[in-house]
Order: sequence, then C-alpha cells, then structure tokens
Amino acid sequence: MNHDIAYLRAVVTLAIRMGEWHQGNPFAAIKAIRVPEREPFYLSQE
Repeated sequence: MNHDIAYLRAVVTLAIRMGEWHQGNPFAAIKAIRVPEREPFYLSQE
C-alpha cells in the first residue's frame, strides 16, 4: 500500500512540475502505514 501511495504522489508531483496539474498534491497529506518488519525469508528455520 505504501508503494502505491508513493507512486501516485510522485506522478502528481511530476504533473505539477510539468504544468499539467494546477492544484495541490492530494497524496501529500497521506502518511505511510506502519508495517511491522519481518525477518528475511532466507533466515527462517524452515
């Protein structure tokens, strides 16, 4: 989910820089969702 929001934020930011979007970035105020860190799969005991 965080990657999707970051991608959309970047797309709108680029559109603003290119002059194609004339409003604020609607994704700028969205905070990242906290996701607990997982142990890398290659360190599992399986």
